[in-house]
Amino acid sequence: MGWFLFISVLIVVFLVNGGMKMMHFSDDKAKAYFEDRGFDGQIEKIRINDIDVKVISSKPNAENQTLIVFVHGAPGSWDAFKQFITDKDISRGATVIAYDRPGYGGSSLLPMSGIQDQAEILKEIIRTYKTEKVILVGHSYGGPIAGLAALDEKMEVDATIMIAPLVDPESEPIFWYSYFSYWKWSRWMLPPSLIVAGSEKFAHSNELAQIDSLWKKAESRFIHVHGLEDGLAPGKENISFTKANIPEQKLTQIVYEKKGHLVIWTDFELMKAIIMDEKDRKIGLVE
Repeated sequence: MGWFLFISVLIVVFLVNGGMKMMHFSDDKAKAYFEDRGFDGQIEKIRINDIDVKVISSKPNAENQTLIVFVHGAPGSWDAFKQFITDKDISRGATVIAYDRPGYGGSSLLPMSGIQDQAEILKEIIRTYKTEKVILVGHSYGGPIAGLAALDEKMEVDATIMIAPLVDPESEPIFWYSYFSYWKWSRWMLPPSLIVAGSEKFAHSNELAQIDSLWKKAESRFIHVHGLEDGLAPGKENISFTKANIPEQKLTQIVYEKKGHLVIWTDFELMKAIIMDEKDRKIGLVE
């Protein structure tokens, strides 16, 4: 049984490592991707609180009225949103940004399991690229990070779109394979991003509990998108949480009965429509 478990772990690690290498975009690959789509993008690292943060953005210009920032989950990287940031409708008249959170991709490989610490990084990015209007889009673990940044009234965030967010501290699922990043005997086999994701995972419930009283102070719009077939961020529980904790007049819930955690990728056009509705609202086309 012990050998079977060990071999199973090796197979899982091999597949995950290979899959993550195939999915991750190098800078050269990113530039080629941008070129093919006519996207005027830039790749840079900015220094925030002694941490290097890799930021991919459309080149800002004086006509851009809106800032849209995408925040990835765990594990993840900026390229989770490559289809969104290169979309001509989304990027028209907007500075669009995706970045590697600390611990991932091209940013400093420093585990930062605190949601509040992660939100501080996001707030510095907003300050760096600030435009007239600000929209945040967070997926999964990125949801509460975007949400917490928006709760700071000094940030003047207009809308936060949380897609399949993990916000309920009582319903954080821990799966058997999550312990591979926790056990010392298996950690050495994992890529750094999965170790970081594991540290975030095991701290997440406590981190969410520390901020659960803050949601009631929301002053800006929150759009919560979730599928009821989501097994990674349980739909029913997280939907109930935002309904109970975010003021009714500030919250819009969009619930899909037959969709799961990966809705942000499986249903691009639906997600784009939600983002565009908020973007158009920001630039005065929708009241």
